[in-house]
Amino acid sequence: MQILRINSSPSGKKSQTLRLVNAVLGGAQSQGADAEVVDLFKLTIEYCIGCRKCFETGAWIFQDDYPELLQKMREADGMV
Repeated sequence: MQILRINSSPSGKKSQTLRLVNAVLGGAQSQGADAEVVDLFKLTIEYCIGCRKCFETGAWIFQDDYPELLQKMREADGMV
């Protein structure tokens, strides 16, 4: 089972959010789940501008980290 840990706090390793996410996943990992952490504050993700190109082409128009994040989210069995 693949669990994706998403942290949006800019506090890095001092983040209370990350601490809570890690605590939740401790139980899942003890049962054999694999977990990956994604720090959103380290990614470059542009804001949606409502152009609807993604609906027409199926592709994100910006050259940023969103497609990789979306792929990880789709492949995960769960997210925290």
